[in-house]
Amino acid sequence: MLKHLIMLFRTFPVQLYATSLTYYTLLAIVPILAFWLWLLESLHIDALFHTVMHGFLDPMGDIGETVGSTLFDFVHNTHSGFLHHFTLLFFFLSIFILINKLDAALNAIWGLSSNLDKKYLRDWGLLALFILLSSTLFVLFKIIADHPSKLTQEIISYIFSFFVLTGLFKFIPRATVKTPAACYGALFCLIIWLPLSRLFQQLVLFNNTYIVVYHDFVGVIITLIWINMLWLLFLSSAIISRSIQETYY
Repeated sequence: MLKHLIMLFRTFPVQLYATSLTYYTLLAIVPILAFWLWLLESLHIDALFHTVMHGFLDPMGDIGETVGSTLFDFVHNTHSGFLHHFTLLFFFLSIFILINKLDAALNAIWGLSSNLDKKYLRDWGLLALFILLSSTLFVLFKIIADHPSKLTQEIISYIFSFFVLTGLFKFIPRATVKTPAACYGALFCLIIWLPLSRLFQQLVLFNNTYIVVYHDFVGVIITLIWINMLWLLFLSSAIISRSIQETYY
């Protein structure tokens, strides 16, 4: 399996796709967050928005707080004019482009091309519905449980992330991906996520080179690096999923 895995990493340009996804994530992050905030507020569960954002920004330490504050301002300012026709069109266009790039990347890992057809719309629609329903159930659990412990919330978040990643690795590629292979890829992603986030947090905390060189732009640079690392981990997990299937299934 190791030889096969190395061969896949050598033939698939992981960094190229991760860089592309990082760029389109920067374009789509405010529209996605604004749309998500609008949706959660409509369902009266907007507390989930801040919970997820803090989890994403925590590894960046103090810089994450600055980036988060700026990002929240952007989102809330954009959110106020969200229903404007031009703004709405731009939002959905940027989100669609990011989803399309992600779909293309996952299919490219399997040596396939992406097509905008019924399967594309069905799979992404079902995934979005699953995320929305799971988010609602998570908030309802917090209300019923009356402030559950941080450990309990983290366990639920990991379980939720596991199912989302498994769904992405299994259903988005146009190959017939076995469920165990998709599960192993999702499990690898989650196992590596924790030490990766802790390591990145320590690097940001103890290395002030970026702060000295970039000053006020340090938040943007750190965010770029962090998003790129997350996409590298995600794509690497998808490659591992393919390697496991072609080796054992």
